[in-house]
Amino acid sequence: MAAGFPGRHDMGMSSPERAATFFISYIDDDLAWAEWVAATVEECGASAALRAWDSTPGT
Repeated sequence: MAAGFPGRHDMGMSSPERAATFFISYIDDDLAWAEWVAATVEECGASAALRAWDSTPGT
């Protein structure tokens, strides 16, 4: 889990039926923050969709 994240808690996402996917929307200037948010979401057991990670250029 992300160290230093205030209010961090277990999202209870241990079973597949409870897993969630979060789409992280951002502008290019905020890519570093978006990647941090996505990594934190995934460390908590959910999945994250991020344009920089999940999209193919030109689509």
